[in-house]
Amino acid sequence: MLPSTARKLSWEESLRRYEAHGTTLLPYLGGRGLGVAALERFRLGYVEPAEDVDRRYWNRLVIPYLTPKGVVQLRYRSLDGAEPKYLSEPGVTPTLYNASAVLGPGPIFLTEGEFDAIAIETILGRPAVAVPGAQAWAAHRYWARCFVGHDLIFPADGDEAGRQLAAAVTKDLPETHVVHLPDGRDVNDLLAHDPDDFLRRCGLG
Repeated sequence: MLPSTARKLSWEESLRRYEAHGTTLLPYLGGRGLGVAALERFRLGYVEPAEDVDRRYWNRLVIPYLTPKGVVQLRYRSLDGAEPKYLSEPGVTPTLYNASAVLGPGPIFLTEGEFDAIAIETILGRPAVAVPGAQAWAAHRYWARCFVGHDLIFPADGDEAGRQLAAAVTKDLPETHVVHLPDGRDVNDLLAHDPDDFLRRCGLG
């Protein structure tokens, strides 16, 4: 179900409030090889504790799902390892992150998690779309339609969840170029340390 206009306006109002505290995130982003460019382009925010804000979201990073028609979802990511790692608001249907990237020139990267897509777009300047969690694809296989006819690169995280997601994606999109990352490594980790090495692994170096 698509969010109502009223709900999108409510998310926009909340996001502006969270963006006002976005500089709190700079040390965290810096540790991931990111910075002000990612903060501003993707409108990342930070939830300051307040009585009128759900306690579950306090001290979390806010990732808005942005579209030409406004904000269609807010996701809240823990910064200190607290579980659950991600929280979504009740009643929100999961969707692809940064899906409008498919409208640009390819190849297109598909990643597990929003931050990997943000890293690819910010550090490499290449289009990237994210699946919001390793288990989400199997429940929303119609997402594959978004990528038909595109050159798709899937850099799979070096863990069991990454391998399972790669298998699920290639089942629906067999032409996908899967790049298996080293054990224990993910896209953002590799990009923060050596973008050229990441591109070589993807056959683009």
